[in-house]
Amino acid sequence: MPAFVPRSARVLAFLLVAASLTAVPAQAAPPKILVATGEVPMTSTIATALSTLPPITPYSLFIHFEEGAFEANKALVQDHGLTITSEFPSVDAVYAWGTIGEIRGLTRESTITYLEHNRPVTFFQDTTVWATRARVAQEAVAGGPYFDPTGGIVDGDGVGVAVLDTGIDGSHPDLANRVVHNFKVICTTPFLINTTTEQCFGPVAFVDLGNTGPTDDNASGHGTHVSGIAVGDGSASTGNYGDGTAACS
Repeated sequence: MPAFVPRSARVLAFLLVAASLTAVPAQAAPPKILVATGEVPMTSTIATALSTLPPITPYSLFIHFEEGAFEANKALVQDHGLTITSEFPSVDAVYAWGTIGEIRGLTRESTITYLEHNRPVTFFQDTTVWATRARVAQEAVAGGPYFDPTGGIVDGDGVGVAVLDTGIDGSHPDLANRVVHNFKVICTTPFLINTTTEQCFGPVAFVDLGNTGPTDDNASGHGTHVSGIAVGDGSASTGNYGDGTAACS
């Protein structure tokens, strides 16, 4: 015959068993993943950082907002303790840095639409020489080379290209002996320059700095990049990024 167990003891035993089934050691609890329904969507890199890094860890990211109320959204980010370092009002976004703990506070703000990791840009321009068929035009591959009416291989000989851009670094190895003129546009009346936009409201002059002079004042490199597409020979990259064949003026 089974031993008699008082009701109070049975209740106590049940509570102990229930507790043993539900209790989980604190150190074994999985980190919270902040991409659940109702929270701000984010790139997986940020989700991992927010769920694994200590709250005091410094971190930076792009923060995207709903369209409109840009200043209010900036203030919201700052209210959470983050520092905004760059603003992109045309796309309703900012770049900011703070701590993981502060960023976690943004994950349920209804006006924030996306948290984006500052992913390094990867360039694939070494394939453009094939995508543009520049190599095909000049090499015996995929139906090439291409010939001009005189029977010569098409190589840009006798072709000139004018690039109207931010200026160029005429000393770049890819442009050696390929720049005919490198003009710099200057405002002849400095007192008529808008100090905010740098727009010139007076007469301008064109100064030819020769075929090696630098004219890219804002150092953006865009003009050099475009000129490289047109005439660059790839000297600085063992030919990987060169597909231009014409002369640039």
